[in-house]
Amino acid sequence: MADEPDSQQQGLSADFNRTAIALARNPLGIIALFIVLVYAFAAISISVPNDIDGYDLTIIVAFLATFPFVVLWAFVHLVAKYPKNLFGPGDFKDPKDYIAMMEQAATLAAATASAPVIAGEAAPSTETIAQESVSTVRRVALQSWTRDKQQAKSVLWVDDHPENNANLQRTFEKFNIRITSAVSTEQALRLAGSSGFDAIISDLGRGAETEAGFALLEELNKRGSRTPFFIYTVREDPQLRERASKLGAQALTRSATKLLEGVSAALAS
Repeated sequence: MADEPDSQQQGLSADFNRTAIALARNPLGIIALFIVLVYAFAAISISVPNDIDGYDLTIIVAFLATFPFVVLWAFVHLVAKYPKNLFGPGDFKDPKDYIAMMEQAATLAAATASAPVIAGEAAPSTETIAQESVSTVRRVALQSWTRDKQQAKSVLWVDDHPENNANLQRTFEKFNIRITSAVSTEQALRLAGSSGFDAIISDLGRGAETEAGFALLEELNKRGSRTPFFIYTVREDPQLRERASKLGAQALTRSATKLLEGVSAALAS
C-alpha cells in the first residue's frame, strides 16, 4: 500500500511528459506548456506549507488573477500578426507535406524577391515577402488537384525571356502545374491551337512590341478562346489593368503571389 502514492506520482509524471512532448511541437503548444508550468509552480507555492507572509501571498494571488489577461493579449497579438508562423511539422498528417510547403514558399519568395522594384517604390522587406509567400502557399495547397498527379494542370507561359520566371515556374510545377513555354506571340498561337491549356500567362511587352500581351489576348478572343488569361508584367497601373479587364483577362499583375493565387483559383473553377 505504501507504494501506491509513488505509483500514482510516476503515472502523473509520465502523463505530463507525454503532454509536454505533444505541446512542444509548435509555437502555440509551447505557449500552452509555459502557462501550465507557471500555474503549477504558483499552485505549489500556495498549497505547500511554507514561510510565505501575507504580502508575498497577495502578490502571488494577484499574479494568478492577472496572468490570464496577459496571456489572452499575447495570444490575440500572435494570431493577428503572425498567423503563418504558429504551425509546426506536427500539425501536418505527413511531415513531407510540411517540407513540401516550405520548399514551395521558398521558391515563391525567391521569385518575389527577384522581381524588379519600380522607381520611387520601397522594396518589400524580407519578412513581408516570407509571410506573403507562406500565406499564399497555404491557400493554394487547399486545392485538391495540387496533390493529385492525375489532376495535373497545364499552363502556357509566354515570355521572350523565360529565364526571368524560373523561380516562379518552379513554384507552379511544385503545385502539380505543367508549364509549356513560348517566346513569341506566333509560337503561343500555334501551341494554343494544337494543345488544350487550362490557363495562359503572358508578359505584356516582348522586344519592340510594348503591348504584345494585349495583341495575343485579342487574337485569342477572335479565335473564340475561353482559356483564363493572365498578364504578368512589371508595368502595372490602373489604366493597363482596366484595359486587360475589358479584353477579358483575369488579371494584370506584377505580384508573383497574386499571379499564383489567381491562376490556382481559375484552375479550380
